[in-house]
Amino acid sequence: MTTMAASTGLTDLIQSPVRSSNPTLAAWQTSVLDRLNTPNRLRVEEWRYLEFDRINQYPIESAETNKSEIRLTAESARMDWLSELTEAHQAKVLQQLESVRGDSPFIAGTVGFFTDVVVVSGSGNARLQIGGKANALQSVILVVNVNPNDALSLAVETESEGAVGILVVAKLEDGATLSIDGVTTVDTVGFSTFRITQGALSHFKWTLIGDGIGTSVTDLAVTHAGIGAATEINALSLGRQESRHIVHTSLSHQVVDGQSAQQIKSILTDGAVSEFKGTVYVAKGAQRTDSSQRNANLVLSDKARAISRPQLDIHADDVKCAHGATMSQLSDDQLYYLQSRGLSRAMSQSVLMVGFADEIIQMIGDGETREKANRRARHFYEAVNE
Repeated sequence: MTTMAASTGLTDLIQSPVRSSNPTLAAWQTSVLDRLNTPNRLRVEEWRYLEFDRINQYPIESAETNKSEIRLTAESARMDWLSELTEAHQAKVLQQLESVRGDSPFIAGTVGFFTDVVVVSGSGNARLQIGGKANALQSVILVVNVNPNDALSLAVETESEGAVGILVVAKLEDGATLSIDGVTTVDTVGFSTFRITQGALSHFKWTLIGDGIGTSVTDLAVTHAGIGAATEINALSLGRQESRHIVHTSLSHQVVDGQSAQQIKSILTDGAVSEFKGTVYVAKGAQRTDSSQRNANLVLSDKARAISRPQLDIHADDVKCAHGATMSQLSDDQLYYLQSRGLSRAMSQSVLMVGFADEIIQMIGDGETREKANRRARHFYEAVNE
C-alpha cells in the first residue's frame, strides 16, 4: 500500500507512482508509465472539459489494490488474481498488458498503484464488485481473454467512498462474444479505461449506467483487428448537483465488414455537466464498414450543460457511417397530457425520464446488474423531483 504523510490531490498523486514489489510486474509497470500521457502532459484539446482543479479537491491518503474491498464471483468462467497463477500464465497476461498505451489521462492512476491483477477467462458469467474506503484510491486492473467461439458475460459494479481507478484490457478471439455490463456510482472521483481488441466475427457489447455527485471519466477504445467484427456501445449518465460525467469512445475499424453502433445518453439537472466525445476511425482498407453514433441528452436545468463532440475519420470509400446529437427538455405537452390523466407533476416527470433512460437500462443483460441500475435510476428520479 502507498500511504502519504498528508493527503494530496489525485493528479499530484499520479506524478509519484510506486513500483510493484513483484519484479516482473514492476518491469511492465515501468514500461507503461514511461510512455504514458499523465495529466500534466495531456493535449489541451483532447480533455479540455476535464477540470483537474475540481478533481484535486478530493483528498487521497492511500493508494493500492485493496482486495478486502473487491469481491470476485464466477459461474463457470474463471476469475483469478495474477499473483496466484503460474509464472508461464503470468507471462502471457503481461504480454497482453503490453498493448496498453498512454492515451488516457488516468491509466497512470491505476497502473501506478496496483498491487495485483484480476484475470478473467473461459466462458459463462463473472461478476466483479468494487468498493473502497474514504480518502483512498482503489486501483483495479482486469485482463480478460475470450477464446474462439466462447461467450463471456462480465458484470462490473462500483460503489466506493473514495476514488476508484479501473483499467480493463480485453482480447476477443475469432468468433468470441464478450458482454460487459457496468453500474458505477461516483461521489468523489472515478476513472475507467477500457482497451478492447476484437478478432474476426467477434461480438463485443458494452453497457454502462453511471450516477453519483462526483467526477466520472470513462475512456473506451475498441479496435477491429479481424474481419466482420461487431461492437455495441451503450451508456447512460445520470447527473445531479455539480457532478461531471465524461465519456470518450474510440472505434477503430481496421479491416473489412466491421459493424459498430453507439448510443450515449444523459439526464442532467442542477449544475451537472456531461461530455461525450466519440471518434470513429475507418482505415483505408476497411471497406463495407457500417457505423452509427447517437448522443441524446435530456437537460432539466438552466445551469446543467451537455457537450457533444462526435467525430468521423474515414479513409475508405465504400462505408456507411452516421452520427447525430440531440439536446432536449421535458416536453410541456407531454407533461400536460400525463397530468390531465391524473398524474402529479412529479410522477409525470418520472414517467418521461423512465421512458428516456429505459432504452439503455434494458440493454443490460445481467438481471442483478439491471435491477441495481433501476434502483439507482429511481433514486435519481426522486432527487430530481424533490
